[in-house]
Amino acid sequence: MTILNLVPDTGGDLPSRQIARRIRGVMAEHRVTGVRLAEAIGMTQKAFSRRYADEVDWSLDELLLVAQAFGMSFADLVAIDERVVRHQGLEPRTRWLTALPTPEAAA
Repeated sequence: MTILNLVPDTGGDLPSRQIARRIRGVMAEHRVTGVRLAEAIGMTQKAFSRRYADEVDWSLDELLLVAQAFGMSFADLVAIDERVVRHQGLEPRTRWLTALPTPEAAA
């Protein structure tokens, strides 16, 4: 039997990496290329590529421009859920599965 526990994410994933991953996800959702987003935020292709590949951290100003380009709030863009579902058992890991808040936590 497998038991799923809700635990803090201690996988060593830095917030900057989570934000970079979030930007890549938003770009995919909106079907926006790196070239197009770089132009929209006034960044060179090379500078954008380094941030996209998570080689360089995004600045706060750049994150604000990205949020504005997608018509979303800064808070929504940088929101990080520190909880993930971890497995216990022989099934494949479910690290990618973000846990939903429980009714007790919402109260």
